[in-house]
Amino acid sequence: MRASKKIKREFLKAFWEDEGSITYNGGLMADQKSEIIINQLIELHREFGLQIKKCKYKEYTGFMYKIYLPKNEESLKIFYRLGLFEKSIVTHGKNIGRKKKEVLQDFLINSARRHH
Repeated sequence: MRASKKIKREFLKAFWEDEGSITYNGGLMADQKSEIIINQLIELHREFGLQIKKCKYKEYTGFMYKIYLPKNEESLKIFYRLGLFEKSIVTHGKNIGRKKKEVLQDFLINSARRHH
């Protein structure tokens, strides 16, 4: 938690590349079992201007925590500029096989078109 901003960004990038997912309509989320880690992740995101939300749900293995980025254009642009998805690939759903970064980029382009 006391590392440089560069290291913190790399940590977030590794987390999102491994644990993160993107829906076909621009929803960004990730799950984690540890509430302590989730709270630390929320704090790290805030340092980069991202207001992450948290919810708790029950799995057969016990409680889990989901973090998600509110789906507003500014937050998604910050996430994209930080490069938190670089090489990871969508493994389920409509965009299977595509890079998560490209799905986010397409959503941002289409969102900008809708607002102009």
